[in-house]
Amino acid sequence: MELMRTLLFVPGHKDRLLEKAPTSGADGLIYDLEDSVPPPERALAREKIAAQLKSNAELPRYVRINGLADAGPDVAEADLNAIVVPGLDGIMLPKANSADDIAFVAGRLERLERERGLAAGKVEILPFIESAKGIHSAYEIATASPRVTAMGIGSAEDGDLMTDLGCRWSPEGTELLYARSRLLLEARAAGVEYLIDGVFLGLDDEAGLVRDAEMARTIGYTGKTVIHPKQIEPINQVFSPSAKELEYYRAMIEAFESAEQQGTGAISFRGKMIDRAMVRKARRILERHGRIRSAES
Repeated sequence: MELMRTLLFVPGHKDRLLEKAPTSGADGLIYDLEDSVPPPERALAREKIAAQLKSNAELPRYVRINGLADAGPDVAEADLNAIVVPGLDGIMLPKANSADDIAFVAGRLERLERERGLAAGKVEILPFIESAKGIHSAYEIATASPRVTAMGIGSAEDGDLMTDLGCRWSPEGTELLYARSRLLLEARAAGVEYLIDGVFLGLDDEAGLVRDAEMARTIGYTGKTVIHPKQIEPINQVFSPSAKELEYYRAMIEAFESAEQQGTGAISFRGKMIDRAMVRKARRILERHGRIRSAES
């Protein structure tokens, strides 16, 4: 998940979208079996997604199965039975409410990996939090399995989380600031480093899309789910350091290393006091940027 700035949702029953998705420019794909797939089409979508996963692809590929809270364990298990095949990188579990939800999915994955000759522990779990209960239980969810490598929040306008909280959408995102921040804090406390923000529904509102993504990045999120290819490039830019930031961090590291050679542990750099903590952050940002650039080339 480290390099996932954008994760594109792809309806699992739409041939044309399944074929075009790998060239969309997204950092990763989420083949969908949940909201975008009508229940009568689920069996067909499972077959199509399994076929896509078995084909060669350079992009990481995840599948959003049906959640336990809505569809129930039988539907979720049927999803897993169909799509745990070579080529699957992870499962997105929507409406994750408790550690028991994660344990259910992890147990089925362990059995299926063993039965199908897949590497043990290969398939990640990406819980998506979309309820007050899920936010409240975020730490327990994050620590329920080592397969949990990232977490996400259902921040869509008037989506499940907003409905559960009874809040009203605003362009500034004030209504979900606490929920986003609480999830990030609990996840990081559990050792989960990568946080994925939810979708932005305004397909013709690029300014609003960028504003929403900037807010998520500012508080510590590392990527965002998208519902249309036109949203990918603006979001990739938001979650990548700008040329100005890169120059600033490189110069900071150079200045600090020079001072350190002279026995100084903190320096004044462009009007700010800089110590090792700031330099660690700078190095982390530059290293992640380098890995993203390598993945793109």
